[in-house]
Amino acid sequence: MKILYINDTSYPGINAGAIRAYYFCRYLSEWGNDITLITDRENKEFPWKTIKFSGKSIPQIFPGFGFVPSILNQTLKETKKQKFDLVFGSMPLFSSGLTAYIVHKIARIPLVIDVRDPFIRSMFQEEKTAGYIYQKSLKGRILKPLEAKIFGAAKEIIVTNPGIKKELMTVHKIHEKKIRVIYNGFDEKGWEKIEPKKFVKKTLLAAGRITTAKSFDVVIGALKVLGDDWQFVMCGDGDAGIQKFLDAAKKEGVSEKVIFAGKLAQQEAISYTKGADILVASNQLNDSLKYAIPGRTFEYIAAGKPILAIWPKGGDFDEFLTKFDCGRIVGRDLEEVKKTILFLYENRKELGENARKASKNFTREDQAKQLMHVFGEVVS
Repeated sequence: MKILYINDTSYPGINAGAIRAYYFCRYLSEWGNDITLITDRENKEFPWKTIKFSGKSIPQIFPGFGFVPSILNQTLKETKKQKFDLVFGSMPLFSSGLTAYIVHKIARIPLVIDVRDPFIRSMFQEEKTAGYIYQKSLKGRILKPLEAKIFGAAKEIIVTNPGIKKELMTVHKIHEKKIRVIYNGFDEKGWEKIEPKKFVKKTLLAAGRITTAKSFDVVIGALKVLGDDWQFVMCGDGDAGIQKFLDAAKKEGVSEKVIFAGKLAQQEAISYTKGADILVASNQLNDSLKYAIPGRTFEYIAAGKPILAIWPKGGDFDEFLTKFDCGRIVGRDLEEVKKTILFLYENRKELGENARKASKNFTREDQAKQLMHVFGEVVS
């Protein structure tokens, strides 16, 4: 099968979208599919073809919108060179997804859309930092019909979480059978060979992008009331976020307990993850993020460690941790956070085993098989 894949970011980027695209491409290529990936960088080391787009984001319209002319130019060039069986458009919807829609219309090839975030939302939010558009706002009224056209033209819509499926059905009245949930996952190959890093202290660890929107200051505050044998390790990128939390540690007088390990290579990041006692996931605490399950969740559970989630309660992530009994959701109350950390540590073996068992349902290879099944239905 010849697949034209349009995705805004690519490996070795560490964000969830780049990692998701990498493993989809890797496994689909191994199974004999011919993939051309239009993305933000060229990489000749991959067995699939990568073509770099250019341009500049125009967040005033929508993040990534400024890339559309370049992406469209590159994709149309490719459709003239080779005949594709389908075009797979990912996120952001108004750059990668919009371009895939236009190519579908011009080249008359089937369209599949991958949605990692529901950008036009059914709920109003006063906070602008989450980057969503209320459907009844001016921008929402302008962009909602365009989003509806993209989803309407797609043969199938892939989403990463059940909450996104519910949101798309609410906003656009899409039939549930058209939307398939394919979670993110972890790559099982070589996982067991990676040795856990040995930490001297009891260790809370957060891996991934360290943005200012995260609520790691709650963990840093809890370190004040935990013993000297505790530490919090952050590994990832995000300059502004890193400095914010290092400054918070200094202000709280716990700088020696907060360690920034830098942006680690994938195997080293897994080693850190496997060596920690409790793994931390965090985001803004507002209802607009209830749908989300952070991409790192699946490496966290594969590491067999309990998860401390500073996250909106009552959403997809809460349901996930409850279903598999592998972690707990907390808010910003320091006493609650302290008690939860101690509970997770005392029960880390049982909760970690629950996590490890759950991870078997979320391998990258299995997710790629599900996607391949969808593609087969689309082109048949």
